[in-house]
Amino acid sequence: IFAAAAALGGFIKFLDSSAKAYAEQELAVAKLNIALKNQGIESAQVTNKITSFATQMQRLTTFSDENIIGTQALLVSYGVVGQKLDDTTKAALNLASGLGIDLRSATMLLGKAATGETGALSRFGIQIADSTPKAEKLAAVLDQVNKRFGGAAAAQAATYSGKVAQLKNAFN
Repeated sequence: IFAAAAALGGFIKFLDSSAKAYAEQELAVAKLNIALKNQGIESAQVTNKITSFATQMQRLTTFSDENIIGTQALLVSYGVVGQKLDDTTKAALNLASGLGIDLRSATMLLGKAATGETGALSRFGIQIADSTPKAEKLAAVLDQVNKRFGGAAAAQAATYSGKVAQLKNAFN
């Protein structure tokens, strides 16, 4: 009886965590769709492409796809779309892993860079010349992030704790 009760308790806990993960995923996609709509590019095809990329990045990093989709939604709200969205998302994952900061903070730094505001990055040693045109600042920031932190998210995933985090993400 005790074993059956423990098994049932574990199963209920699993269902609860799965339901919470599903709700987080659904909310992240809803935010993404709102950001895409506000940019005038909302479509099922665009959403599917972006969420597929998030799933691919989940397999390569320790970040869950719902967190990655949240990152993508935030970047889209800053006007980052297309290939630049994929590149900036990867950079955010690497920046967060490399600096040991949360993904949202890393995303906010890169989102601000997309609008030409790069001052906050200087406290992390990423400096962009004031003479750099506003339209080129994000590219300059991505170049520096990739030089300093490129591959950090994948390296973190290759550790024991990274593999455990990936397993947890896969179950969710």
